[in-house]
Amino acid sequence: MTHAGFWRRLAAFAIDLLLLGTVGQLCGLVAFDQLASLGGWGRLIGLVLSVLYFGVLDSRLGGGQTLGKRLLGIVLYHQAGQRISPVRSALRYLVIALPLEINALSQGPGDGQMGLSMLQAALSLGVGLACLYMMIFNRRQGQWLPDVLCRTLVLRKQPGDLPNPVFWRGHAYAGLSMLALAAALPPMLAHWLNAPVYGELTRVANAVQAVPGVRAIGVQEAQKGGTSPEGAPPTVFLQVSAQVDQRARLTQTMANQVARAALPQMAATDRAGLVIALRYGFNIGIASRWMQYNVSHSPAEWRQLLLKP
Repeated sequence: MTHAGFWRRLAAFAIDLLLLGTVGQLCGLVAFDQLASLGGWGRLIGLVLSVLYFGVLDSRLGGGQTLGKRLLGIVLYHQAGQRISPVRSALRYLVIALPLEINALSQGPGDGQMGLSMLQAALSLGVGLACLYMMIFNRRQGQWLPDVLCRTLVLRKQPGDLPNPVFWRGHAYAGLSMLALAAALPPMLAHWLNAPVYGELTRVANAVQAVPGVRAIGVQEAQKGGTSPEGAPPTVFLQVSAQVDQRARLTQTMANQVARAALPQMAATDRAGLVIALRYGFNIGIASRWMQYNVSHSPAEWRQLLLKP
């Protein structure tokens, strides 16, 4: 047998993700509100489904082939030559899945949230860089990071002897260096936590989070347009994205409540607008679907609107 090529493996994985995403969307059609009610915990459903999918099919129970691998003619083996156990197969998938899930736990600015978000992003970035490095520079052995850690091989279904990979230690040092670099990012960027704009975003986020019915928030400063030949500056606005717990909250009344909480926390700047984006839906990791209600006004227009009975 020979090692499966980079693009063949990538295509097989893409097919598997497409199949899992289709299953997730079908679940959303049947139980949209039920999945939406789970909030962030809904991602556990997608994680369990994907772990079962890869854990069973990539193991000896599934012949070492997910549906994507079967279509592309590749198979998963242990380095010793036998098919792997479901436990090893599940752990192999979790090498990539867990950092992504941990990174997805971020709720945006808030007390203590940015430091946690940086750590989550650092873990995801470190594992991602290590995976990318192994994909590009360890092609001779044909082992990606999950293969190295779980001692597996992905091979073409062709007659022949099982290849015996010889792992170069330099790859391990390079991977550890990338993990160390990613881990060093939070303290390197810590000064940003004290920046005035971050302090404002944190205050707005904390205030909006206290609004009844708001489940998760995201606050960011955005720009529209750019410097024109005449020197006109870009339009700067603040966007507050609030995930609500009920479909019935996608209304102007709820947008007014969010704006009423956000406006007093905004610094006195020349921002052209405050955008309130209400969202209701689900994200189970393998699939997501959202309903939205967006309202945009200048800070002065919002204050006038909120004065009305």
